[in-house]
Amino acid sequence: MIRPQQFIETLSHKADVSFTLSGDLTVARDWVAPFRAFPSHLLYYVTKHAFAGRINGQPIRVEAGSLLWVMPNVLREFWIEPGKPPFSVRYFRVAIDHHARPLRLAEDFLLVEDAWEAGQIMQQIVNELPSNLPLGQARLRSLLVLLFTSAVRLRDRRQEGGHSLSRSQRVTLARLARDHAADRLSPADLAEAVGLSADYFARLFRKSFDLSPRAWLVDQRVRHAAAALVNSGRSVSQIAVDYGYQDVFLFSRQFKRIMHMSPLRYRREHGSG
Repeated sequence: MIRPQQFIETLSHKADVSFTLSGDLTVARDWVAPFRAFPSHLLYYVTKHAFAGRINGQPIRVEAGSLLWVMPNVLREFWIEPGKPPFSVRYFRVAIDHHARPLRLAEDFLLVEDAWEAGQIMQQIVNELPSNLPLGQARLRSLLVLLFTSAVRLRDRRQEGGHSLSRSQRVTLARLARDHAADRLSPADLAEAVGLSADYFARLFRKSFDLSPRAWLVDQRVRHAAAALVNSGRSVSQIAVDYGYQDVFLFSRQFKRIMHMSPLRYRREHGSG
């Protein structure tokens, strides 16, 4: 068992990585994950509502926007709390081995609240998993390193008591970006929405999202455009205009940088046919 920096270094260069299970799931009301351990790492990102459980006897609650990373060979059980609605989750089961033994931290698990960027990284991993492109495994490994690094950084900042945007402020910003995805919002618009000065907001924002406000706005606009590509029959150029891009080549370039594939390929692979 090792510390986070050793984990990152080994995962980056020496470990064997294999995704054995992945998907998105909305559970039934009577859902229970029984008390057991897996030899693989278990990763959960809750997209809606919450679930409760115990990991090696320690009670936990995992809310929407939170990342739970359970180490190998750790006993865990999960359930829906009485009277609570079913939750939705993105999950991975991934073997990370070094010298034929599971690589793991000294801790039994990482639980990071408000880890919205983790959900975006996990979506990128989902996009890469079916790919047979050259260097596909290297790309998956890099994304897994990015996910772990982001989780540890967020956890450590919270433990140190560093200031960041509150949960309600994050929700306000997410709704603003969703409702005005085509309106070319500025960082000043975001700061005004949560009642902060521009300079102070920019500092808190970067601590909260590991992105500048401007980069985050581009990221959100592209992700909403990606959903439109899948759910409408409009052309790429029409959707580019819908989301504030007069230059379809700029749209395609930013789309590929964020989603790791072209708009046409994204529509082909994620559309319903």
